[in-house]
Amino acid sequence: MVPMVLASQFRCELAQLRQHGIQRLTFSLCKSGAHPSKAYAQRRGRWERNGDVDVGRAHTLHGTPSAPTLGETVCRSNAQAGCAIPRSGRARIAQRVTPDVYCRPHDLDRPPQPMTLLQDVDSRMAHRRSSPHGGIRQMRLFSSDGQKSGPRAAEFFAGMGLVRAGLERCGVRTVFANDIDETKAALYGANWGDESLVVGDIREICGEQIPDIEVATASFPCVDLSLAGARAGLAGEHSGLIHHFVRIIAEMGDRAPRAVLVENVPGFLTANGGEDFRTVVELLGDLEYQVSHATVDAAAFLPQSRPRVFLLASKGTSAVAVEPPPRRSDTRLADVADDDGEWWSGEKHDAFFSSLSDLQRARLRCYRESATVSWRGAYRRTRGGRAVWEIRGDEIAGALRTTRGGSSRQAIVRAGQGAADVRWMSRGEYAKLQGAGDFEYGAVTERQAMFALGDAVCVPVIEWLGHHWLARVLA
Repeated sequence: MVPMVLASQFRCELAQLRQHGIQRLTFSLCKSGAHPSKAYAQRRGRWERNGDVDVGRAHTLHGTPSAPTLGETVCRSNAQAGCAIPRSGRARIAQRVTPDVYCRPHDLDRPPQPMTLLQDVDSRMAHRRSSPHGGIRQMRLFSSDGQKSGPRAAEFFAGMGLVRAGLERCGVRTVFANDIDETKAALYGANWGDESLVVGDIREICGEQIPDIEVATASFPCVDLSLAGARAGLAGEHSGLIHHFVRIIAEMGDRAPRAVLVENVPGFLTANGGEDFRTVVELLGDLEYQVSHATVDAAAFLPQSRPRVFLLASKGTSAVAVEPPPRRSDTRLADVADDDGEWWSGEKHDAFFSSLSDLQRARLRCYRESATVSWRGAYRRTRGGRAVWEIRGDEIAGALRTTRGGSSRQAIVRAGQGAADVRWMSRGEYAKLQGAGDFEYGAVTERQAMFALGDAVCVPVIEWLGHHWLARVLA
């Protein structure tokens, strides 16, 4: 029989109302005697409720119960006054909501897996200058007088190191990185040459292994949170690894970083009715972090529609919210397109156009007859049990995805002045759309590199968060 562990208590209050709905909610996560080292335990018990209020759904957006949304701030609060939520009255906040949250400690016993330490790989990317295609550069936000100064970061689920690329633009240096994927680790080593890259299972890492840091980041797997998947949530084998990231932070004790950045797909907000998002917020709250979150779309910086949720936690300061970036970059797909791509012909060309729906054909006809040439992203969807191509109406790419089997790989359509052509999007174009146009690939194949790029974070987004959030936390 596993004993129940009292993990946390929290209060809710309505902080600010607009005339026609909620603008912001705040809530407090108050420790109630649970030892911090147990804060990473996966919550499997039931929620105790005060009255009729389900705290996880105790707010609405446009009249519909929802998980936390862009613009909300999750933070500590001393106020306890409550009031009714307008628009439909489908959710209420009690005057004092203090439900006890119980959980069972998560069984962390897993078979040991080997780890490797990457060493002595030449660094070729640390000081690249600005590139028109999003190459790595350094725009130092923090004062730095050499390699040994400036804020230090640990990068978990590091992939090929694009979070590091964004942080380095702000003068933050990565002193520890971890990923289990050998191919991504090869890309990481080819570009960063960081002897502190641990290739292995995060479940085998403990807090004592982590050097002193100010920042910890986690771009944890989205497989179980994505709207395209089975949505097992944090109970899934892959996305559930976030518990081990929090465990490591807890094990660091007094050395825990002042700032924690967690990234995932928008489904993170809604998986299991918002329970998964709330769980991670509470786990960090148990460790005395103040938490806010933002949804940032890469389209604000580059021609790729790629919204991602960022959970922003800080210690020793009140929660720091961030304003949304510009709506849309002026850069278009034509600005990052390669000139030497291999355009499809023959049966492959005909198969593409024959798979288009009547609406898509009409759209393409307009593009082809235009006096100007435009470049547009195209992707495959399953309609009526068969794969069909669809062309975006704007001049940007859809969210890059991992390219297993080629079904998720995007194509480029060039149309105008009486002609229309199509081809696969190249590795170089994938890289530019992620702000990594200058990356080195070593012996990694094109398909492997595109898989890693489709699973990565957009570099300018991380840089923007560094300037607009991290700088304020570490000031």
